[in-house]
Amino acid sequence: MYALGMRLAVREIEPFLSSNLQERPSDARLLSLVPYLTIGTVNTLAPLVGRAETIFIVFGLFFFIGLAGFCFIHQSVGEQPSSNNTPEALPLRRNIIWIVVGAVALVVFLGVLGPGIDFSH
Repeated sequence: MYALGMRLAVREIEPFLSSNLQERPSDARLLSLVPYLTIGTVNTLAPLVGRAETIFIVFGLFFFIGLAGFCFIHQSVGEQPSSNNTPEALPLRRNIIWIVVGAVALVVFLGVLGPGIDFSH
C-alpha cells in the first residue's frame, strides 16, 4: 500500500517538474520536502501544545517516520519525463487565500485538537 502511495505521489508531482534532467531531482525534492516537514512538525507540536500524554508525542514522531518516503521522491522521478508530461513545468503560484486558509487550519489544529476535546460532559 505504501509503495502504491509513493508511486501515485511521483505520478502526481510529474507535471510540476522541469523537463531539464539536471533540475528534475531538485524540483521534486523541493516539492516533497516542504509538505513532509510541515506535516511532521505540526503533528509533533500539537500534543506538546496541549500537554498531552507522551504516547501522543510519539504518534507525532511516527508521522516523520511513516511519511519519510516523501524525502526520497526525488530519487524516484525518472531520468526522463513521462510521456504525458508537458514540455514546461506547470507554474506554482502563491495565492494569499490559500495561505490564510492554511494558517487558520494550523491555528485550529494546534488550538483545538492540540489540547484535545473533552467528551466527558
